[in-house]
Amino acid sequence: MDIESMLREAFIRDAAKTVSTLSDFLEDPDFEDEGKMRSFSIIVHGIKSSLGNIGEIELSEAARRLEAHDKRKNYDLIIIDAPEFVEGLRALLVKMQESHDGVTEGDDPEDLSDRLQELIKKFAEYNRKGALDIISGIKTCTPQTKEVLETLTKQVLCSDYEEAEATAARYSDEIRKG
Repeated sequence: MDIESMLREAFIRDAAKTVSTLSDFLEDPDFEDEGKMRSFSIIVHGIKSSLGNIGEIELSEAARRLEAHDKRKNYDLIIIDAPEFVEGLRALLVKMQESHDGVTEGDDPEDLSDRLQELIKKFAEYNRKGALDIISGIKTCTPQTKEVLETLTKQVLCSDYEEAEATAARYSDEIRKG
């Protein structure tokens, strides 16, 4: 799996969470609830940056406007603009998921097993860059393998090499057993 694919997957997860959170907020907006408004502000700010990073300038600008409405306490404008933003984000999410799902292919069990053994060595050496390079080199795989690779990436980024080593070993055994 390459870096672009990992970023796309992370964006899809974040966007789905944003759509869900903002939809819940719009069902029962409570502008007096400081916790709800802080959550609203944080999630809009985060998705604004993510949208800009992937070149979705119009949606990023819409998020910026929502953020500005919140800062100025223009709650009527949030009620007007937020539903359109959520729908635009939802449409982008569907488009990205469809194009992403079309990329998934099967695993080559022998190659994947070899890569996992290389990863186990990198984890034993506490070699973050080497491990991430191997993970990003796995371009096509099943959804189950993608999930394992995401877990391994998180474990490496948290410097939990022992757990990453155990995860890779378990999955390697699972693949060998077929």
